[in-house]
Amino acid sequence: MPTVLILCTANRCRSPMAEYLLRACIEELDLDWSIRSSGLHADEGGLMHPFAVTALQHHGIEVDEAWTTRRLDSALPAASDLI
Repeated sequence: MPTVLILCTANRCRSPMAEYLLRACIEELDLDWSIRSSGLHADEGGLMHPFAVTALQHHGIEVDEAWTTRRLDSALPAASDLI
């Protein structure tokens, strides 16, 4: 299973939106990929920005309530096929 890691700064808007949008496309194509996101300076365990949640909802994508921000660590890139 290919693993994709999407990065931005805080992991509150851009990278989580890209994570959810790409995941929706991958599911639509019935592919078995793992999609994750992380931030270079993220506060671990934060919530996605409400504007990002609203933007995803406008595309019919619901954000998992358990989703939280992740700070980039050395394990994430090492376990990813595409960054």
